[in-house]
This record gives sequence, structure tokens and C-alpha cells, in this order.
Amino acid sequence: MPRRVRRAPVAADPPAAAAVDLERVAAIVEELDPRTNLIAAMQRLQHEYGYLPEPVVDEVARLSGVPAARIYGVATFYAQFRLSPVGRRLIDVCHGTACHVAGAERITEALEEELGIAAGKTTADGEFTLGS
Repeated sequence: MPRRVRRAPVAADPPAAAAVDLERVAAIVEELDPRTNLIAAMQRLQHEYGYLPEPVVDEVARLSGVPAARIYGVATFYAQFRLSPVGRRLIDVCHGTACHVAGAERITEALEEELGIAAGKTTADGEFTLGS
């Protein structure tokens, strides 16, 4: 008999801006100058925070002079960057052509139903994020 996963409610909005500790941003900006190493700086910041919170992006822009719009442009262009928190366990389903033909959509729908969340969302307990 298949094991059932406990359903969890959908996560609330990301933590308030005041909850983000910006202490490490200055050191990372100084070490990896975003004017010349933007992607490396963003990777380090995401590693530090788990994602790129808005206050972090704003602080990088303020400290480095790189416009926030440019930082967001890079963050939304590359799939490696996240602008919202993800769960402890990230579930990604391949949706390439071969995967689509093999039933990827049905797998995603089953996961949405089982977890009680839509693709791209995180369970309220922060345990699972279903990739979009």
C-alpha cells in the first residue's frame, strides 16, 4: 500500500522585511564587488539567506550602486535564483518534451493534490516546495 504524505496548508507570505538580517550583505558586497561580479555576489547572498529577499537586493543596490532593476533582471533570467523562500525539500518535476510525453503533467497534478499546494508554492510548515 502506498505511503500517504500528510497534507500541509499553503505557506503564508514571505517573512516581513524587518525580519531579514542585513549584517552579512556589506561583507559580501565588499568581497565580491557586484559591479564586476554580480552573479557571484547573488549566488553567495542566496546561499546565505536561502533566497534573495527584497531588503537584501535593496541593500546590495544601495551599497554597490548597481540598480535594483538590474539585480532583479538577472535574478528572473536565471532559474538558479529565487526571490521567495523555498521549503526544506524542493520537489521539481521535469517538464521537457520527453517528460511531458511520459506524463509529467499528471505527476505534477498528483503532487499538488497530495501536498495541498499549487506548483510554485510552499507548504505552511516550510517542509515542501513544489517547483513550477
